[in-house]
Parts: sequence; structure tokens; C-alpha cells
Amino acid sequence: MKQERLPLSRPMQDVDILEVRRQPTMSRALVLCAALGGFENDKDFCRQIDLDPGVWSLIQSGTRYFPHDRYEQLFDVCGNEAPLAWLADRRGYVLVPKETEMQRRLRLANEALDEERKKSAVLLAALQGRAL
Repeated sequence: MKQERLPLSRPMQDVDILEVRRQPTMSRALVLCAALGGFENDKDFCRQIDLDPGVWSLIQSGTRYFPHDRYEQLFDVCGNEAPLAWLADRRGYVLVPKETEMQRRLRLANEALDEERKKSAVLLAALQGRAL
């Protein structure tokens, strides 16, 4: 019976876009992604993403391509999105994460609070007989 591996997701880290830009190819961006993942060695990395080390060696050399349907797993396991940033940068885009629903609610609540503070300041100034 084959034992299933549960890849460990790492918290996402910011990646230096200048370091990403220095990568000449997507293959090199993938290698950077893995290197930033902090694995002890290539075998440890391959074990986490269930990839044959020989295939990873070919991907590193640029003679084989990383499976495109496994990018999300790669990003989660490595804790960075260097290849995605590389592609966006090459195509003239800047990646900006979507605002989550909770972030949107918090932003709207903060905006409403700021408006109420401004109103309170005007009323307080009027009560104290001074203009703002």
C-alpha cells in the first residue's frame, strides 16, 4: 500500500523582484523558488512535491519543463511565488494580491470610522467656539 504524502505548506514570503528579474528563464525562476523554500537538499524538495529527483535535475538544466498544473502546489510548498512574479514581470505586469472579503470589510469600517472622527472633530470645535 502506497503511503500518501501531505505536502507542508509554508507561509508566503515576499520575494525580491530584483532577484527574480535576474533569472534569465522560467526554469531558473523555478530553481530560485525551490532555493527560497529552504529545503535541506534537492531530495527533500522533491519528496515534498512528489517529483522524481532526476526529473527535477532535467528541469533545472532547462531540458525538461515543470508540470504547469502543479505550480500552485510548488508555490504552497516553497512558500513563495517567484516563477509567477517572473512571468508577470516579463510580460509587463505587477502582481497585487486580491483583497479578501475580511480585508474589504476592515477597510470599509476604517473608512467609516475616519469619517465619524472628522465629524466629531468639527462638532467638538463648534461646541468649543473655534473653527477648523
